[in-house]
Amino acid sequence: VATLFQVAALCSSPSVGERAGEAFWETVRISEDRALLDRETQLATGAAGCAAFLSLLRDEERGFCMPRKSAKRKMYLRASLPVVRERLLEGLRENLATFLTPGEEGGELGDDGAGGAKGHRPDIASLMRRYGIPQMCLALCSTGPDTPSLFQPAFDIVADAVASLPDAVVPLLLSEKASTKALFDLLIRRAEEDHTTESRCRLVVSHIVGTACDRGLFGPAVERSGLRTKAVASLCATCLADEDGVGLAYHGPGEDAHPVYDDVDAAHCCLMGLVDIFSLSSRVSARDRSSSSSTGGG
Repeated sequence: VATLFQVAALCSSPSVGERAGEAFWETVRISEDRALLDRETQLATGAAGCAAFLSLLRDEERGFCMPRKSAKRKMYLRASLPVVRERLLEGLRENLATFLTPGEEGGELGDDGAGGAKGHRPDIASLMRRYGIPQMCLALCSTGPDTPSLFQPAFDIVADAVASLPDAVVPLLLSEKASTKALFDLLIRRAEEDHTTESRCRLVVSHIVGTACDRGLFGPAVERSGLRTKAVASLCATCLADEDGVGLAYHGPGEDAHPVYDDVDAAHCCLMGLVDIFSLSSRVSARDRSSSSSTGGG
C-alpha cells in the first residue's frame, strides 16, 4: 500500500509529466472502456477502488503510508497526502455521479464491493456502507484551511448522496463521532469571500439534521457522541443566521443539481434538532430518577 501511495503521489506531481500521471489515474479510476464490463458496473468498480484507497489513508497517525521519520511526515501531511486524496475524491465523485440522482435504485454489489453480473444495476447504498463513504467525505470537508482543494469534491459527494439515498446515508453520517462533529463544524462554517459555499453548507447540514430528527436518529447520535454542547451552540447559531436573512439559494443560475435543498427551512430543521436533543435529555433524566427510586425502594 505504501508503494502504491508513493506512485500515486509521484503521478500527481508536475515532475512526472501530464501524460504519464493521467495514465496512472485513469487506471485507478477505471476510466477507459472495458469490453467485459457494462458501463454502470465499471463506474461502481472505479468508485469502489477510489473509496478503498481513501479509507486506507484515513489514519493520519499510524496509517499504512505514514513515514517513520518526522521530516518526511511533515511533507506527507502537507503535500503528498492532500494531493493524492484530492485525485481520489475527484475519481470517486466522477464515478458516483451517474448513480447519485433522485429515485435511482439498483441491484446488489458482489462480495468485493464492485458491481454484479452484467445487466444488474449496482447497489450504491451498499457501496456507501461498505467503505463508509459519507462519513469519510464529511470528515475530509473539515480537514482545515491547509487543504481547501479537498472540500469541494468531498462536499459534493455528501450533498448528492444525502439527496439521493437519505435512508442509507443519514444514519451513516451520524454513526461516528468524527463525522457527527464535522456536521456541526460545517453548520457554522464561515467563508468570508464565498457566501454561496457558506449557504450551501448550512442548507445541506440543516437538511441532514431535519431528516435525522424525522427518523428519531439525531438526539441519540448527539448523546452517544458526547457533542451536546457543540450541537446546541451550532444549531442556535444557525437559527440566528437564518433569521437575519444570511445566505443564498442552494443552486446558482443554470446549475443542474438536486432541488431538495432549495426547499430547506434551515431554522426549522435546527429547531427540530434542539427539541430532539433536549427531549432526549429529559427522557434520560426521568429514566435515571425512576431507576434511582426503584433501587432506593428495594
